[in-house]
Amino acid sequence: RQTVVKKSRIPISSAKQYRRSPSPTKVVRRTPKSINDLREQVVARKFYYLWQKKVFGTILKSMRQYYNQHLMQKHFNIWKNEWWETRKEWRLMIRAEYHYNLHLLASTFHTWKQYITVELIDTGKYLKAKRFGKDIYIFIMKTNSYFLV
Repeated sequence: RQTVVKKSRIPISSAKQYRRSPSPTKVVRRTPKSINDLREQVVARKFYYLWQKKVFGTILKSMRQYYNQHLMQKHFNIWKNEWWETRKEWRLMIRAEYHYNLHLLASTFHTWKQYITVELIDTGKYLKAKRFGKDIYIFIMKTNSYFLV
């Protein structure tokens, strides 16, 4: 097994470097010739990663990806909730108010129509009673004149 130290080609500035850990070594993999070689490589890889974690204090790539994924998911959910409250919920509230006002207008108009209908019926009964009273009064006046003679 050969190990090669991979150096970065990025030029380093003269600015102060913060918490820079040394680059981990890059392992050149070769194809195993026997099952024992394969087993040896698997065990070596396992302990290499454990050693790398202990010595360099670096975070493994899979751990970093997992952390970044969950961090992105968390912040996306926060943004989505904010977007929902400012955009969608506002639209739904305006729509609900519009429909509620429409419902109030319709129910008010329906109640007013019922009131007018009842008033017309009551007015008709009153006029009918008044007319009937007038007819009776005329009848009584006519009959009284017969009785008086």
